[in-house]
Amino acid sequence: MNVIVFWLVQARQSSTQMKDKQRQCEQEMIHELLSVREIVRDAKQWPSCKMAISKTEGCNKMVCQNCGKYFCYRCNKVIDGYDHFR
Repeated sequence: MNVIVFWLVQARQSSTQMKDKQRQCEQEMIHELLSVREIVRDAKQWPSCKMAISKTEGCNKMVCQNCGKYFCYRCNKVIDGYDHFR
């Protein structure tokens, strides 16, 4: 999210002219945008279909739910089986 836009939305939130329902709706949007920003910051692109992914736990062998291909999360190479990890 652009820093200027973020600052403007936060400044608008402190305005006393906003209705509570509108303020709550915009606050939820701010939290959602901040969450998306964090996900994108830590995400990698799948080598074959370019889908954004983020690993939270487990081994480095990843399978894409979009294209069905496997890749190594550590080196970002398309792999087949576990031979890559020897």
